[in-house]
Amino acid sequence: MDSQRELKILKLLDALLADEPRVIHRQTKKRAAIYLAGWAGLVVAFFIVILKGELAGMVAAVIAAIAGALGGVALFAKDAARQWPIIKPHIDQKSIAERINELEP
Repeated sequence: MDSQRELKILKLLDALLADEPRVIHRQTKKRAAIYLAGWAGLVVAFFIVILKGELAGMVAAVIAAIAGALGGVALFAKDAARQWPIIKPHIDQKSIAERINELEP
């Protein structure tokens, strides 16, 4: 793995462990916004199909695809948040800090 990418990932993990409740709350709000945007996209696609404009089918398909992708991202984030309590005890914050010190120039 590229050392810059590893450093970025380790810093994110260290920040999460340092201030977990705030980070989880912020991520929950983002996930909810993404989920609502996905549903709004599906509703818009539905109304476009009903209106039957000249390009309604193509526009509706694109909007529905974007909405489906947003729903997938929200589902992925929800599953990751659900798995966090199981993963957290296996993470050693001290070794993460040591590795960050090794990688920083």
